[in-house]
Amino acid sequence: YNDPFTTVCQPSREFLIIHSYMHYNDVVFYKHTDISVECGTSSISLAILICPVVYTGYNESLLILNHIFNKPECQGTLDESSNLPVVRFTFPINMTNACGSTFLTTSAAGTGIFADFSNIQTVNISGVVHSHDPTTGIVTYNAELKYYYSCAYPLEYLINNTQVEVYHVLMDRCYASISPQPANSTFFNLFVSCSKDQMTTMHENGDSHHARFSFPAFRFVEQQNQTMSTYYLHCITRLCEISTCNDFKQCNNRRRRDVRSTGVSEATTLSSVVPIVTRNENCKSANQ
Repeated sequence: YNDPFTTVCQPSREFLIIHSYMHYNDVVFYKHTDISVECGTSSISLAILICPVVYTGYNESLLILNHIFNKPECQGTLDESSNLPVVRFTFPINMTNACGSTFLTTSAAGTGIFADFSNIQTVNISGVVHSHDPTTGIVTYNAELKYYYSCAYPLEYLINNTQVEVYHVLMDRCYASISPQPANSTFFNLFVSCSKDQMTTMHENGDSHHARFSFPAFRFVEQQNQTMSTYYLHCITRLCEISTCNDFKQCNNRRRRDVRSTGVSEATTLSSVVPIVTRNENCKSANQ
């Protein structure tokens, strides 16, 4: 093998060779610094140090992403502009064109700013870059290289910023409040999880890319003597994988909530900018 990096790649012992009883050849597990992963807003980028690859007997063309050989956009390119030369892979966050990456959706109870959600779904995108041994004989003495990567994204982010189209919109809670900032305001729950007010009608929820409900006009009792009554609508929404949306709508799988407080976080609530206004025609103002 003609090593083009003789002046750049100096002998190194930073990698550890571990004998694997599952393979006839040795498997080399490199230190985590041999690969860097950038979980970008619309793509994932990998950078693998080329020198350990060269020392093992390979070059950049023999590093294969997720066993994909025939797509130029999934092949690595050599970058010698940095202090340590690397092989770079970049691919979009797109279930139909992520160079063979695996998309796995997991669920967990909402915490922190997501505390209002019964469950939060996270999508883990993972895969492996492995070496391709060009040996054509019966045996090989070349070690096998494997570089694993993994990125985790909130499901809501993927829907809003990428082309992942296998999820539905699910409203977790909708309520009305007198103030646009409901933390210190009187509020009324139109529905919470699978429990709803008797006057609220759910038309579509967790069944498509849209969610709809309706309710008749009402007034807050404390505004009954006012000619104009105003209130704001707030909905806590999230996304669910199509195959699991029905599970999230089951009452026995939902978390109990404290009805004494709104428990609202601005980061997870969509609020109406313009208030809903109702007029009491039978109410006379104090000046009349």
